[in-house]
Amino acid sequence: QTTNKWSMAAAAAAHGPKYDNKRSATMEVKTLTDGVALSAHSALTITFRDRILNVSLLLSEDELAPLFDGAAWAGTQLWDAAIQGVDYVSDKYSALMQAPGCRLIELGCGTGVPGMCCRIMGAEVLLTEQNQLVALLNQNIRNNFAGDDAIQAKTLSWERARSRELAGENGGGFHVILSCDCVFAPLYGRSYLPLAESIHELLQCSPGELQGGHGNGFTKPLAIVCMQRRNGDQIDKFLEHFSSLLPPATYHVAHQVEVDQKTGGGEMKPAKIEIYEMYFT
Repeated sequence: QTTNKWSMAAAAAAHGPKYDNKRSATMEVKTLTDGVALSAHSALTITFRDRILNVSLLLSEDELAPLFDGAAWAGTQLWDAAIQGVDYVSDKYSALMQAPGCRLIELGCGTGVPGMCCRIMGAEVLLTEQNQLVALLNQNIRNNFAGDDAIQAKTLSWERARSRELAGENGGGFHVILSCDCVFAPLYGRSYLPLAESIHELLQCSPGELQGGHGNGFTKPLAIVCMQRRNGDQIDKFLEHFSSLLPPATYHVAHQVEVDQKTGGGEMKPAKIEIYEMYFT
């Protein structure tokens, strides 16, 4: 068992967009390896705000076959964009997460770690993924949130109709829509197009006003989208498509950070992660 505290690059890039460099202040991650060929690790032990999460990464035998399409395998990994997403929400929106009735949906949640951390912060959370990963999500919810009905997992293939249906089943909508590292065309293809449309649809659903000091009258949904820049990622195409949808919504780069990542050859290489906020004005 090895401990890995996620570290940031030593200095910001000298040219181009400015990326902050800091250590993750919110999460400590331990990985457990058991020699399983299809996954580098079989479990994660995560400490977040003095709460320990034990997260299994292993699918059942009946669900192993879909791993070979790549996308499902990616859903059993904890990516740096997800960790940075938790940092961002914890730093900027911790009070919102504590507001009574705050509802959050995580799209393409993979292991569900960001959404689980948001539940620890106080939000009511719906984790969504492809069908073959939902059983794993439910197992991890039972292991870490037994008896807690305020965190659930459901299937969502990105499309407008199903997104609106889920909103209707959850009080009319979600105050926060979270997506971490779901745009990478070489692995996920053009799925960034229906992802943009699902976010756009959820932003149009009315979650109701959050009252009290933490909610401060918050009414309009906010999408927080965390993505890592990689060769061929098509992030710009995703943003372009989102901008083309009607009625027009707004987005901006809310945060940028550089992290050190180990390459296949063992060298450390900086990776750029961008966090966007999307909303209707």
